[in-house]
Amino acid sequence: MGLNHLEISEITKKATTLLVGKKLDGIEFVEFPITVPDLNIAFQFGPKQLVFSLKPPWTGVFLEDAFKFRKSNLNFKTAFGDVLQWTSDFEDTTLTDIHHEPGERVVRLSFSNGANLEFHLFGSRTNWIYKATNGKTHSWRSITASTLKPSSGFEAPSPSTTPIDLYEKYLKLRQTYYLNQIWDQALSQIQERLGKQTKQKQELESSLQKSLSANQLLTEAEELKANLHEHPDNSLKVQKLFAKYKKLNRTKTEVEIRLKSIKDEIAKTVSLMQSFRNNATRFEPNSLEKCSFQTLQKELFTFLKENGIASTASEAEKKKPANLNKTEKKWKGSGIRSFTSKEGLNIWVGKNHKENEELVIRLANGNDLWFHLKGLSSAHAIVRLNKGKSASLETMLDAANLVGYFSGITKNTKIEVDYTFRKNVKRVAGKMDGKFLVTYTHNKTLIVTIDEQRLARLLAK
Repeated sequence: MGLNHLEISEITKKATTLLVGKKLDGIEFVEFPITVPDLNIAFQFGPKQLVFSLKPPWTGVFLEDAFKFRKSNLNFKTAFGDVLQWTSDFEDTTLTDIHHEPGERVVRLSFSNGANLEFHLFGSRTNWIYKATNGKTHSWRSITASTLKPSSGFEAPSPSTTPIDLYEKYLKLRQTYYLNQIWDQALSQIQERLGKQTKQKQELESSLQKSLSANQLLTEAEELKANLHEHPDNSLKVQKLFAKYKKLNRTKTEVEIRLKSIKDEIAKTVSLMQSFRNNATRFEPNSLEKCSFQTLQKELFTFLKENGIASTASEAEKKKPANLNKTEKKWKGSGIRSFTSKEGLNIWVGKNHKENEELVIRLANGNDLWFHLKGLSSAHAIVRLNKGKSASLETMLDAANLVGYFSGITKNTKIEVDYTFRKNVKRVAGKMDGKFLVTYTHNKTLIVTIDEQRLARLLAK
């Protein structure tokens, strides 16, 4: 399903036009908007990202708007192991060239500091090769490029095909793969359920067979009882036989009821399995042309819930981070203001030095988003992000407006708000006479106009 050399050529041509000569703003690991394990490294150039996907079968290169991909939990060491970490070598550099080897799935990036970075996008043999400014070469894996035939995942693109078209096509394949994974998971659970029910049925049938001997015990007990005047020593045996008969008789009634119930359950499970098998080919890429991914996902999760089938993905959507309640307790008594964005994310705002220090140093996590007026003293804001998640533009605009509002900016005023991950924010060392001052890196800037209606919605909550 990876991109073939023709598709890579189309994207690198577009990237050359848009990105060559642009300053590199940062390098980070990102995920596609679908819950499938990824290994993607993104190069940030202003509003654009050049993303290399290195995990088969989803190998390729994509040119997308910033924040189309969400930030990953990976770091360089967890992604590539104990090899030279070169990301810091590209700080304050400019992209000077993007070269695609004709007929190959090889892309080379050249930068203003003289360093080169080459990506080999060969299915299961993906690799990067870094040539440093001192002439030394480092690589993730020791492989050499070889000419490969175009992959079968996509048809060769027409000259009019754009990277966005490829991305959408690729995304549909991933979404289909994701839905079918959930579907297979569910079918496996149904098969497991049927196996357990069948085993229960066999055990109940065995118990029922034993309980059928109850009448024989009753006959034997009555015969011994009738002759007790001749054999009084059999009195205890008669009592035991009657007790065993009563127990087996009760068991027989209970087993018959349970056996009927389990047979009904098996019939329902077999019917459910047949329904799944009849619809096993439902999720194809063209399914997403007729119905949106979100709609199909919702229908599938609803179907699973109605039939008592637990889906790993559907259950994960409901989980909250374990430390959320503890964090809520911390800020409730701190004076820090809490708001909820339109997509349901928490936004916390500190107005003075004490609140800002409490918010940034003690409450925020490293992967939370931090907001502050550019070049001015201002309120600080934190957008709390769940593990592996990202914030939408709407949420970031909510946070930026709150920073402006609590910094005393009047409505309809245009402001610049810097934002970065909390881990990139450092406290200024030394005595600051009670002031809380910070420095930060890897930031980007939002230019917004204070929106009265947006603030009214946020402040009302």
